[in-house]
Amino acid sequence: MTSTVASAMLFPFSAHPRPPPIPMNYRHAFHAGNHADVLKHAALLALCEALVRKPAPCFALDTHAGRGLYLLDDSAARRTGEALEGVERVLQAPARPALAPYRAAIAACRARHGDTAYPGSPWLLAHALREQDRIACCELQPDEAAALRRVGSTPMEARIL
Repeated sequence: MTSTVASAMLFPFSAHPRPPPIPMNYRHAFHAGNHADVLKHAALLALCEALVRKPAPCFALDTHAGRGLYLLDDSAARRTGEALEGVERVLQAPARPALAPYRAAIAACRARHGDTAYPGSPWLLAHALREQDRIACCELQPDEAAALRRVGSTPMEARIL
């Protein structure tokens, strides 16, 4: 093994600096409410239910927050139509106990924001956790972060990074 390779293994950040990453061009609005969202959000709500059973406050970190609230009738969501095989399919199917919190969250979101509203993870966290709990939402896309800030006040302290 050469000394350069050995030093790269021991000091990977100083021996061979990497170029900066290329920014990813991803907009969740095209995929909001798809089958992956259903699974992710149903699991997130189940986890929140377990966390709030304990009296101690909890902290949630959403590393890919997006805008927090989507309209499934906007042009981006309609372009892919992925919500038809995701959230809309779940809502039209017979109710299943495991999906009851997810269905209730969708209903609450739509009661507040309209019949085509779909909550992202920040919205779900803000409404599933308690006032003493904290969340931090990270979003790299400036326009998505700005939209997340406009979603409105949450029942708890939320930081958007």
